[in-house]
Amino acid sequence: MVRGVVIDIEPTIEPKLAQSIVNFYGWALVIQIIQWLVHSLDDSKNTMVKRVEIMLTGTIAHSISNGINM
Repeated sequence: MVRGVVIDIEPTIEPKLAQSIVNFYGWALVIQIIQWLVHSLDDSKNTMVKRVEIMLTGTIAHSISNGINM
């Protein structure tokens, strides 16, 4: 899922940078879901999705830009 977003934003991204970004954001999403499950789904699915959207909006594009400009 994250790889698709990265490739959509920058189709010519260097594979190593793409993999680093995918790993970082992929694990962040996994941990959020685990925390949600551990806390017995205290928040609704819509609240969880909204939280993820808030945290990720623009950050992947920013990470790609930072990585390309290094």
